[in-house]
Amino acid sequence: MGEYLSRLSEELLKKMRENDWSISHLSAVCNVSYHGIYNIINGNVSDINMSTFIKICENAHISYDNELLEREMRKFNLTNGKMKFVLQKV
Repeated sequence: MGEYLSRLSEELLKKMRENDWSISHLSAVCNVSYHGIYNIINGNVSDINMSTFIKICENAHISYDNELLEREMRKFNLTNGKMKFVLQKV
């Protein structure tokens, strides 16, 4: 599991303890499926969509480390079928 997913898992568990939330409640707050949240918390995923990561953080009011995200984003490749593109901060 990537460093950002480990950190997200820790933050989600902390948020659940602080608010006495179940996984079901957290999934409703984050607008992400129960199984998606469950798998993240239990370390059963190796990657998630960046949009899902940001949605979870924003809806659960979890701050995320921009430096950590930038490192992870360097690994992403976009393609239009003919050409490859790498994300870069401008």
